[in-house]
Amino acid sequence: MRDHLTESVDGPVYFPFALSETRPLRAAQGYLTKLPRALVEELPELLELRQTAISEPHETDVPDRRSASLPKRARSTGYGRQQDARRRRAVERYAMDLVLDHYRSLGYEVEDVGDRSPWDVTVRKDGTETHIEVKGSSTSREAVDLTEGEVRHAEGVGTHLIVIDQIDLDDNLGCHGGRWRTWGADWTPRREELVATAYRYPLPEGGTAARPQR
Repeated sequence: MRDHLTESVDGPVYFPFALSETRPLRAAQGYLTKLPRALVEELPELLELRQTAISEPHETDVPDRRSASLPKRARSTGYGRQQDARRRRAVERYAMDLVLDHYRSLGYEVEDVGDRSPWDVTVRKDGTETHIEVKGSSTSREAVDLTEGEVRHAEGVGTHLIVIDQIDLDDNLGCHGGRWRTWGADWTPRREELVATAYRYPLPEGGTAARPQR
């Protein structure tokens, strides 16, 4: 890959590994460095981290979404870019509507409960109730964000996970297509596989109730 990039790229390659015939493979020293896109796409862990961290705008300052007892969509965003928020909502709504319409077509009674429950959709048929967690994305996803409330719910109640990624989004926020993948009622997110992207920190008592003085 290094040799191919060197031949095909007009400029610095930013390859993060030092290759030598006399020394073992090692990372190039650096605190913050660029990586070739080809390398990120080749290593699953890097692709997963990129998707988790930066591929799409994320919600921040969301204490209510970290709780299993409060609505999952009563939240504010830490992003000031209105267009990003609108695009994200359009993709999420499109994925939700696909799931709702699909189960309606199969004769289920469907209910969108995401504004008051730690899962997105409830479907009922023949006396059986199923909970569904829905994730939508305009990119190819090998990782998705889960809140603590969503994890706890799936640990205690049989929940289906439906991920619809590769959704086409046009300039008018119209959505089309998408790849549908489903993990059935035996899906449970394993704690040891979860990657922390934020922490909620309870403030200790004793903070000084005054501004610092010079």
